[in-house]
Amino acid sequence: MTKSGFCQRCCYVSILTLQLLLLGMIGCSQPGDSDLAGPRPAVLKALKESERLLNAGQWKDSEAILQKKLAPLSPLSPVERWEKHHFRARYFLHYNRNLDSASSNIKSMAQIGRGVELPAVNLATMLFCEGDFYFAQRKYEKAFRSYHKGELFVSGNLSPCDQAPFVH
Repeated sequence: MTKSGFCQRCCYVSILTLQLLLLGMIGCSQPGDSDLAGPRPAVLKALKESERLLNAGQWKDSEAILQKKLAPLSPLSPVERWEKHHFRARYFLHYNRNLDSASSNIKSMAQIGRGVELPAVNLATMLFCEGDFYFAQRKYEKAFRSYHKGELFVSGNLSPCDQAPFVH
């Protein structure tokens, strides 16, 4: 094979690879499965700031900041309330270790999900959060059932792109 033939083949492979990447990205940017609007930018900012504090080990401050930043944004939409309860459930489950408060927030997530059609990603997240709750209680059989329900829900209701955060 000549040098120019090799270069042409490399160029062809590069272009083909680029096209496949673009198709994959387009496939992952399809509209959501719910007509509900996502959280407002100010709510997302409050959640991200609280998440940053949580990950930095300032877990007590993260909960206080979230409450302080969300208070003036009331009333929150169902999706925003769900996101707040999801953050609080993880906070109480993994950092504060208050299982009663974690349970209360998980129940609130489920109640919001019964009242409106949430995106499938939220419903899958709720099942895994419920599994984490049972695991923290050492109710391993219930935890396994929740994780398994979550896995079945994810594989049957989410696109491959939306499945990515749930694959371990």
